Amino acid sequence: MTNDQLNNQPNLLDQMPRRYYNPGEGMEHDRIQKCLDAGMVVVNAPRGLPGEVMWESSFLTGIYWAAGLPSTARIQHWYRHGATIVDLVTNDQVVEIAKVEYEIKYRAVPEIRKRSWDEMLERHGLKTCIECTNRDLPYRE
Repeated sequence: MTNDQLNNQPNLLDQMPRRYYNPGEGMEHDRIQKCLDAGMVVVNAPRGLPGEVMWESSFLTGIYWAAGLPSTARIQHWYRHGATIVDLVTNDQVVEIAKVEYEIKYRAVPEIRKRSWDEMLERHGLKTCIECTNRDLPYRE
């Protein structure tokens, strides 16, 4: 993508991939929360990124973290280097996200459409909805 194309994008943040992070409590959670509370965007990538705050710690999309107030130059750099935006979520939010994804992906399938969310959880032997984020939900006979 050229600089002109990047400058003409309505919102590059909307174009970037997004991951949800649910670490509970601890140093990583506190660091991310502090950045978000300051109005910063938090990103993760497999290579170093510029930011007002930077650190290293393992995550799904890389070990390099950066956070900063959203500026055009910073967002363009993050976009070009394959950064993923990271949002903190609670357990309740994970349940809601899983329900929405279930509805979008699987409710149109005729044999699944008639089943409720609770039936799907029971049929797959899932004790909590948190486990749903790592499982393939469609039931296979």
